[in-house]
Amino acid sequence: LTYAGGLNIFNEITKTFKQYYFKSTRTDGNLQNIFGFYFEKKTNLLWCCAFNDGIQIFNCTSMKFLEPDELKKVCPYYQIPRFSMKMLVDNNNNRWIAEGIQFYRYHVNKENNYIDSLKKIRSESFVLDMLLDSKGAFWVTTNKGVSRYDSKKDTFKRFELHNTDFKEATSLLEDGFSNMWIATSKYLYRYSQVGKTIEN
Repeated sequence: LTYAGGLNIFNEITKTFKQYYFKSTRTDGNLQNIFGFYFEKKTNLLWCCAFNDGIQIFNCTSMKFLEPDELKKVCPYYQIPRFSMKMLVDNNNNRWIAEGIQFYRYHVNKENNYIDSLKKIRSESFVLDMLLDSKGAFWVTTNKGVSRYDSKKDTFKRFELHNTDFKEATSLLEDGFSNMWIATSKYLYRYSQVGKTIEN
């Protein structure tokens, strides 16, 4: 994560960082913010959430950001989630882009790797973290709590447990025992998806 610093890559040999900058097409300032990213192994592309500049893609083979014309071919909607902050890819090859209180879901065609549909889904509040667990369930944290995506209704449903306060949930993590670790501004919870129990 950088603020006005572009993409910083660490060289383990020289023990130094090198900065890389994308070419902004905006006329109201080139901020070079990178708030989140996703590495696509099969293409060696790093999809970056460039806050104020939508999606920018870094080619890890050529070590350059795609030019605007190239970027538009790979990601036609790259400018729409302008204030993108986090990205996650689910088991159906959908790219979920969090932008404040809403998600943009991009479906990528498996034959040509191009995006072939776009949908906007609102969250109940400001999205702080996202997680795809080992069973393929999609979770998000917001300042109002924890929600899980309901694929049948294409919406998010609040995850609630008796006498548990998930307000101001900041981050999620799943360990090797299928435990969900949920951090809030006050507590750290461990939820067992096997035993359906929780402790803090």
